[in-house]
Amino acid sequence: MQGPTQSILIRRFGDLSMRDDRTQSQRIRTYLSVDYRLTVSELPSGILERMDLVPRHPEQERGVRRVPLKPPQYQTVLGERCQVFDMAPGVMDYSNLQCLTKDGLTLSERTGGWGSSYGGSAARLARRTLVYADLAPPADILTGKWTGLGALKPIPLKPKAITGPSTQSTPLSDIRYTVPQWVKAPTPKAMSKYYPSKAYSDEVEGLAVLDCQIGAGGSVIACSVISESPRGYGFGQATIAFLKGAMQMKPGTYKANDHIKSTLKWTLSDTAADPLLNSSVH
Repeated sequence: MQGPTQSILIRRFGDLSMRDDRTQSQRIRTYLSVDYRLTVSELPSGILERMDLVPRHPEQERGVRRVPLKPPQYQTVLGERCQVFDMAPGVMDYSNLQCLTKDGLTLSERTGGWGSSYGGSAARLARRTLVYADLAPPADILTGKWTGLGALKPIPLKPKAITGPSTQSTPLSDIRYTVPQWVKAPTPKAMSKYYPSKAYSDEVEGLAVLDCQIGAGGSVIACSVISESPRGYGFGQATIAFLKGAMQMKPGTYKANDHIKSTLKWTLSDTAADPLLNSSVH
């Protein structure tokens, strides 16, 4: 897909996928398997910014995040018919609409939130037989040459038994969501030291929507970024760092391994309103 300042390459087979998202200021590659999400962020020069490997639950994700618009809306892109879905239902001040084919390919996408809107449509579509190498991270990531930290082990990204594209959505029954009740509410001042450096220097404000897992002690132990706006400034990763480093749930308000889904607003003002826009239970 292509937009005014962005290009996206997506490859998918069953529960494996790779997304290469390029903007003028950043390149983000995301690799998804049944069990894990690997995100690699680079500067335009190729310098590694960040690398995250977190558990994921694709069955739960498909069950929660894909709601068809009512009345149904359809588009034709590159000669293929697709249906428009809301990929962030119930999220305040954020929207993500994607037009998906019957086998789940994204042909157009429009994201909006907090006064901005951007999107694009597929510039090319090809269906062909894929091999693991088409969806796996490059060798320099797997071996750790970029980081000097040695090989990343384990990287469980090889496919399980896959017979074709998967379109069923079966929520995981053992995942429990709760509304977060923090020991201390997040404030812009507390978040300031985690503010993304490029966004701060460019005086850009933003927001991020996250799905996080809570550990036995009430701290955040794992997160995945559902969405961030505007893209390319690192608000999603900054939110993960802030929640892991500064936030803790009140005792008695959660169980170990509970999940939370929240939207946090990043602002340059220390006196702005509560940055926690919404928390929801799914």
